Amino acid sequence: MDANLTSWTRITVRVPAASTGVVEDCLLECGAVSVTLQAGDAQELFAEHGGDAPLWEHCTVEGLFEEEAVVADVVAALTACCPEAEVVPSEVITDRDWEAQYRQYAVDETFAGRLRLAPRTVDASDSGLVTLRLDPGMAFGTGSHPTTRLCLEWIAAADLIGKRVLDFGCGSGVLAIGAALLGATRVDAVDIDSQAVISTRDNAAFNGVDAGENSQTFSVFETRGFAPRTGGYDVVIANILLNPLIELAPFLVSCLAPRGVLLLSGVLASQRPTLVAAYPSVRFEEPAVEEGWLRAEGRHRG
Repeated sequence: MDANLTSWTRITVRVPAASTGVVEDCLLECGAVSVTLQAGDAQELFAEHGGDAPLWEHCTVEGLFEEEAVVADVVAALTACCPEAEVVPSEVITDRDWEAQYRQYAVDETFAGRLRLAPRTVDASDSGLVTLRLDPGMAFGTGSHPTTRLCLEWIAAADLIGKRVLDFGCGSGVLAIGAALLGATRVDAVDIDSQAVISTRDNAAFNGVDAGENSQTFSVFETRGFAPRTGGYDVVIANILLNPLIELAPFLVSCLAPRGVLLLSGVLASQRPTLVAAYPSVRFEEPAVEEGWLRAEGRHRG
């Protein structure tokens, strides 16, 4: 092994999707410097709290520790906090191995010739594009899923200067932050998951977007603490799932300002008739489709 390379201990845990949060917290409390979530099987589902955050029936959670970590202590803690966890034998990896894994989740792509989504490690100061940099520390929320890509393409092509934008189900905050960087004067990002709220605030700050408590331009809320702005929003984005989109239909429509745009995604193309039926007061344009997923754009009828 190259003496100049740092070595790490990787502990891998396979758990039911519902237990991922408990296992992630446990790994971090045991001293993990990084935690990564990946598919644990071939059956892909999507979390109802929004964004492009996929979950599966089973997930694999990987914790990266300093090499001298006491593996037996970590395994004991995992067994105590999550008895159903299946711990894979630990392995030692180098920086080079970790960087290769990190890069597989990194997205570096330009949308509508205007907005560049890139990893945090990229120096994009001379690109001439509006650049949004995210850390692909987890295998979602980075713009790799078609639903997020479809929404990013719309945002990048739209004129958001002076507009009010609501991102309901913000996940990593990629869409909300993109809107802010492209000139929206008021952006509200909302998610049911407190970790998504933390992630959105962190990503916003990294990209130079003021997401502080007293920010007049960018605010992040947990769902239970959110109240729509008086006058509504010029753009309402909800990249979540069909069932919550149906349940939320009256609320999302009520958030629209006159002539506002409703942008819905997280829905399979085959589910479009069901989606449209849930929004009788909205006139939808022909959807944009990528890899079987759609983005529906609509406005109030009349």
